[in-house]
Amino acid sequence: MKKLLAVIAASLLLSCGSYARAQDYILLEREGYISVFEESDLLNPWKKTNIAVSLLPVSDQNRLKEGFSVEGEEALLRILEDLGS
Repeated sequence: MKKLLAVIAASLLLSCGSYARAQDYILLEREGYISVFEESDLLNPWKKTNIAVSLLPVSDQNRLKEGFSVEGEEALLRILEDLGS
């Protein structure tokens, strides 16, 4: 599962053309799933994942309700991989 999620996340980052530039992201719960927003646009999700928030530990669910910042693509991939496993 971890490898599959990492491959999917990496391909999405590459297909969006933002892999080469540093970017800060905000992870938030939207419609029961983790959504990734670019820090500069909190209205329109940059990526909607298939990671159900209800399956995560309560501490992670609370962080996602408030939203938390992730700096750069590598950190984003690691966090999505961790949350999706």
